[in-house]
Amino acid sequence: MRTRALQWPGTGGAPTVRCMGALIVLLLVAFVVLAVVGFVIKGLLWLAILGLVLFLLTAVGGWVSRKTGT
Repeated sequence: MRTRALQWPGTGGAPTVRCMGALIVLLLVAFVVLAVVGFVIKGLLWLAILGLVLFLLTAVGGWVSRKTGT
């Protein structure tokens, strides 16, 4: 049985900058939601901290990849 690798539509297999930008924005939104839920529910403060840390890491990673053009 032959398996095919997943490919980004219309790009010949390589992810485009637009797709990667959309992914980063989606991750940022998800991490903000985690942080808000963690702050709203007092017992889940660890979730808020995790959400903020992941948000910062994703934002810095997206900014660095935009600056380097990769």
